[in-house]
Amino acid sequence: MITTGAGQIGTFSKNIVLPHGPSYPKVLICSLSRINSHDTFNNSLLLRNLFAEWPREHLAQIYSGGSNGDEGFCDQQYQIGLHDRRFGRLFFKLKGEYADASLSAFSIEPVRDAAQRSSQHALLKQRAGRYLMDSGLYELIFKMRPSQRLLEWAEAFDPDIIMAQGYNLSFTLLPLLLKKRLKKPLAYYCSDDWPSYLYVSRDGLSALTAPLMCRIVNRSTNQLLAETDVPFSFNDMMGEEYERRYGKIFTTLMHCDDPERFRLADPIRLHPPEIKSIITTGVFDNLRWPLLLDLDEACQRLNDMGIPMRATVLTTRITEEGYLRVKSCRFVDLRDDPGHELLPSYLKGADLLYLPETFDPDIARSYRYSISTKAHLFMFTQRPILVYGHPVNGLVNYAKREGWACVVDERNIDLLKDSIRSLLLNEAEREEKIQVASNVVMRNNDCRKVRALLLSKMTLYCRKPSRKYTE
Repeated sequence: MITTGAGQIGTFSKNIVLPHGPSYPKVLICSLSRINSHDTFNNSLLLRNLFAEWPREHLAQIYSGGSNGDEGFCDQQYQIGLHDRRFGRLFFKLKGEYADASLSAFSIEPVRDAAQRSSQHALLKQRAGRYLMDSGLYELIFKMRPSQRLLEWAEAFDPDIIMAQGYNLSFTLLPLLLKKRLKKPLAYYCSDDWPSYLYVSRDGLSALTAPLMCRIVNRSTNQLLAETDVPFSFNDMMGEEYERRYGKIFTTLMHCDDPERFRLADPIRLHPPEIKSIITTGVFDNLRWPLLLDLDEACQRLNDMGIPMRATVLTTRITEEGYLRVKSCRFVDLRDDPGHELLPSYLKGADLLYLPETFDPDIARSYRYSISTKAHLFMFTQRPILVYGHPVNGLVNYAKREGWACVVDERNIDLLKDSIRSLLLNEAEREEKIQVASNVVMRNNDCRKVRALLLSKMTLYCRKPSRKYTE
């Protein structure tokens, strides 16, 4: 595989061709982050599961970053490089400085010598790069401008259909340019409502440019969706809102997995049989790790009532502060995530699964059409689930709407304690929630159904002539 660092000429690679049937259309995926062969990033898992049965020689991707150095999931790959942007060399220089800009939160001391002056200059450049990236102004200054190399690569792959995911202006513009150049139909699919939060800021200088950037994002998104031939939504709630917003019928395509993977998994229990075991997993940023402290307090109260229990967090990532605070908990333990393949065994070993989401109302609004990547995994395990989060969250609404979990939508430790107690001790409630969750997950997340739906929609439209791109 040919690779170069960020800022080099756009690069592409080709992997081993696997023998498959000829009935699958060739798909060119325009996705911000690379689909790696082996990682646990949400979008990689989503797309790998969707396209798991697709012939690899029928998949290609254009991406910006996120490579972990493996061979990649798609047969052919092209990484956006300096020749694919206006002022590309300067852009990648600023992007590199932005990546180091974590120091920008520190105050600048008075300059006393040349070394300090140099350090101050570097810090100011980092801040400038961070502002350009966070505000989205880089999208206007360093506008996406596909090179001849990129266009020739795309023409050589000759896709039957292009799939867009958006998430920034560049990857909103790129699929439109490719549709015009290749004269092929366009599909759209992403996992959250990024147009509602992209470059929205209430802090600092970015707050001054946010209204302008929001108008540009809305205009570009409307153009992308107007040109979309095969629209997919991540769930029914998103589909209903997008139909109203963009005037098209969206096909729901949710996260999927193989039910047999969970049925055959041998349970791995982390606590003795006499102790009720609660398991949660995922990334715990500043919005989520405080909810582990709520869980610890609820467990404390239940233990005081004579109901012995403990919780374990299988975490892929947690902030430093969160790590220190949770390590001091009495009834909540931290462990490394066992990985995607082993996770079903650990989940099946629990008496209760805990699924926390943010209680921040502003962040919850930006998540209102999002559903945690863990929700379907929890449902497949046939263990009772407790969802804890603000009522605006898409996850909370989905659980209420379909009834697959007990929901606590108020940050209240007494309510959390009572719900945990009921789910652990009330056998009728446990069985009812497990049965509903099983019905919902088999209807919405069975990989055989989801993949068949994707193939059906993509293949059907590839047999039709693409609508001409309009300026």
